[in-house]
Amino acid sequence: MDVTQNAFLVVHRQLSGFEGRAQLATWLFSICRLVAKDYLRSAPIRREVVVDFGRFTLKDAQPETQLQHLDRQDLSRLLETILEKMPEKLRVVFMLFELEEMSGDDIASFLEIPVGTVRSRLRMSREFFQREARTLTKTLDARSDERTDGSQSGRCANG
Repeated sequence: MDVTQNAFLVVHRQLSGFEGRAQLATWLFSICRLVAKDYLRSAPIRREVVVDFGRFTLKDAQPETQLQHLDRQDLSRLLETILEKMPEKLRVVFMLFELEEMSGDDIASFLEIPVGTVRSRLRMSREFFQREARTLTKTLDARSDERTDGSQSGRCANG
C-alpha cells in the first residue's frame, strides 16, 4: 500500500472523530504529515531507500549545464543550512507558510497557537533567514575570492 492510500484509510477511520474545531483542510494536512512522517521513519524496517526524485531528470528535459547543477546544489545546501540553524518554532511556521503555502489562520489552528504568535514567528523567521543568507553568501563569496586570488597570484609567481 502506498502512502496516499494509507492517508485515505486513516482519514476514513478517523472521520467520525473529526470535531470541527479546526478546518477540514488543516485536519487533513496534519494526518497526511503524520502518515508521511511514519512512512519515512519506517523506511529502514521495510528495507527501502528513500530517493529524492528532484535529482533525476526526465528523458525529454533539456540537460542541465554543470554550472546550473552546481548553482542548484549550492542553493539547496544553503537552504538546508539555514533551516537547520533556525530555531524549531520559527522553522515550522516558516515552512508551513512559505513552502506549504498555508494561511496564517490555518497555521494557528494547526499548531494551536494564536494568529498573532504565527505572525510574530513568521516575521522573526524571515529576518533570521535573510540574516543567515547574507552571512553565508558573504562567507561563500570570500572563499571564492580567496581561491581566485590564490590561483591568480600563483600564475604570476610562476610566469
